Amino acid sequence: ALSGIDSLTAEQGVKIYKVKYETIDAHGNSTTASGQVALPESKTESLPIASYQHGTVTDREDVPSRFGFTNLESLVGAIMASSGYIGIAPDYLGLGDSPGLHPYIIAKPTATSVVDMIRSARTLAEQESYTINEQLFLFGYSEGGYATMAAHREIENLHSQEFTVTASVPMAGPYDVSGALVNTMLSDQPYSNPFYLAYIILAYHDVYGLFENAGEIFSDTYAPRVEAYLRGESSFESLNSSLPKIPGQMLNPIFVTEFTEDPNHPVRLLLEQNDLVQ
Repeated sequence: ALSGIDSLTAEQGVKIYKVKYETIDAHGNSTTASGQVALPESKTESLPIASYQHGTVTDREDVPSRFGFTNLESLVGAIMASSGYIGIAPDYLGLGDSPGLHPYIIAKPTATSVVDMIRSARTLAEQESYTINEQLFLFGYSEGGYATMAAHREIENLHSQEFTVTASVPMAGPYDVSGALVNTMLSDQPYSNPFYLAYIILAYHDVYGLFENAGEIFSDTYAPRVEAYLRGESSFESLNSSLPKIPGQMLNPIFVTEFTEDPNHPVRLLLEQNDLVQ
């Protein structure tokens, strides 16, 4: 009802678990991640797995493992389980119980956090005496669309003998990171969520080290605020509240000119590494 859906009826009860599991971070090191697993009440049939990848969040507590009716996306796994699936939903790295900054729109750590979550859910289900069939469904929206596409590619390229993707539904994700996404962020048009641009730059800086000081990329107005955030003196929410409606206005004009005119600009090449369009 909260989501405006009036035709959904649960076929059975479910049990909802928060799981913590081992995966790798953006630098290839072992780390911990978390997520939600929803198991259906009935154990009489061989069950498929459905993995839902959630959209963009900036609050590490606003994730599926913190199941609740204030976070509607956390209900998706339970809905799937009530229909006879093993419903899972990863929190991603840097969110939930995972340490560090979330590697936003960075393909490899996003993909591996989903794949290892599927493994974790499968292990839990087997420990709880469920029988699992070979069907795997992947779906997600916004950042979840990107995560779904990244995980699907990772499975096809590296884990095709372990998993078979039955159906994949990535929706409204920023797959063309170096093209459509950048063009939108650098246009002169207002954007409903300008913090996406800051979120991407900060995530890429955390993983790749984009600058010595924030003023190399951010404008004189916003660089001090970014530096305060990086020093832990302010929250992302407070940074976000000050951002301009036209995302490009938060950037240093010199950086924008160099980035726009140089097809081999280092930041552009990093964005291309995380494209999911081919």
